[in-house]
Amino acid sequence: MLRRFPARPADGDLPAPAGEAWAIVAGLPRRQREVVVLRFVADLPEDHIAAALGIARGTVSSTLADAKRSLALELSDPGTPDSKHGPRSLRKEHGHG
Repeated sequence: MLRRFPARPADGDLPAPAGEAWAIVAGLPRRQREVVVLRFVADLPEDHIAAALGIARGTVSSTLADAKRSLALELSDPGTPDSKHGPRSLRKEHGHG
């Protein structure tokens, strides 16, 4: 049985940078948020996450990879060029972010 976690901590409950990190995780699509929490908070292996969510293990792997990419982009320094798309601020200006 899985324990339910709140969608996000109550405002002001977590100091920076933890509170900021949770705000970014909360902005992920639901499936990505679920696998991130189950993998890195509940410390479940991918096969257990797959069973808990009723999805294939490969879907868990690809969803985690997508979530990691999204989190890396959100956590990157806006002035640091991204190897594929350039600085984050430029990606947004050109409709890529």
